[in-house]
Amino acid sequence: MISRIRTRVEVLCVFLAQVRDGVMPSSSKSELMTAIETCRYLKITQRTLYRYLRGRQIPAFKLGKEWRFVRSDLEQWIRDRTRTSLSS
Repeated sequence: MISRIRTRVEVLCVFLAQVRDGVMPSSSKSELMTAIETCRYLKITQRTLYRYLRGRQIPAFKLGKEWRFVRSDLEQWIRDRTRTSLSS
């Protein structure tokens, strides 16, 4: 748990440094995504996304009042869900 938090903090620090320096990667594995971007990426509605958030079923964290998602965490979450579905 602590290592996941540390990883997210490190990703956030790198992202913020890139924003500060004006260098935004277009398809970074550690790209931070908003709720709307995440909905587009997962092809789900905002209602579904917020239902996952309420149930703590999806990896996310709050940055101020807004939810943020790390693309690599979402990719791992999808892989984990796919493995679970296949083994059932």
